[in-house]
Amino acid sequence: MKRNIGKFVRWTAIYAVILAVIIALNVVVSQFSLTLDIFFGQIGGGSTQSDTYVSQYDSDEALTEELVAFSQEVEQEAITLMRNDNEALPLEAGSEIGIFGVNEAGWSKVGGGSGGVDTSDYEHITLRSTLEDTGLAVTEDLYGYYEGMEESATATWDEIIGNVSLGDVSSKTGFFVFSSSGQEGSDLEEGELTLTDAQLNVLRGMNEAGYDKIVLVLNAANPLEMEFLKDSTIRVDAIIWVGNTGAAGLAAIGPVVAGEVNPSGHLVDTYDYLHSVIRQINLPFIRHII
Repeated sequence: MKRNIGKFVRWTAIYAVILAVIIALNVVVSQFSLTLDIFFGQIGGGSTQSDTYVSQYDSDEALTEELVAFSQEVEQEAITLMRNDNEALPLEAGSEIGIFGVNEAGWSKVGGGSGGVDTSDYEHITLRSTLEDTGLAVTEDLYGYYEGMEESATATWDEIIGNVSLGDVSSKTGFFVFSSSGQEGSDLEEGELTLTDAQLNVLRGMNEAGYDKIVLVLNAANPLEMEFLKDSTIRVDAIIWVGNTGAAGLAAIGPVVAGEVNPSGHLVDTYDYLHSVIRQINLPFIRHII
């Protein structure tokens, strides 16, 4: 009897250890399933011979190249044409564009928190490069002036024309870029939901200078307050929303403004004139209505 009890205790202990190991392995595998799939080549096109997925890519570089191309396609499909008065877009090949608002360092590719990713491998993809790659030109002196600034969004019109000779712009297009990011768990700061006085000043200056077309580029994660569109001293012929473009999605903008790709995106948020007015409106949730 004692022998049976001892055997039972030993086997119970062995089984308990095995069960603990199985549980631990299950936790590890579930946590690192993607890494294990990549290691064993189980990510890619599905095989017709079995239920196992086998990678269709010969190397990590080939996979990365495909992912970059896909991200640019997604961005092209997401870009939204919010306004296009007098067929301001698309631009003709060879059109010269003066870029105002922010420099390349101020362009918002990703958000914060869970939306923050490393984009350093794609710093060569810029607003300038995507425009020039599609046969458009960028005003060199203006671009250089903005690139030399640390806080480009604070530049006023007088500061710009005091440092850059724009010349005759009557046949040129002016791009004004508004950039803002966002993340969960933190409030937005002043200037992330509305244009600042300095930014409005630049838009007025672009109108007074006589740019043939003025395009507002919304490189923003959140809806922008649009009351400035009612200002008679400000002219905006076209508005495109591009969102936060990700590491490589910025390359999609050139083909869109050049007319190679139709901007077929739609907004998921309502852009109001005054955020303060909207906050005062009670919008109760009613099933099947809102």
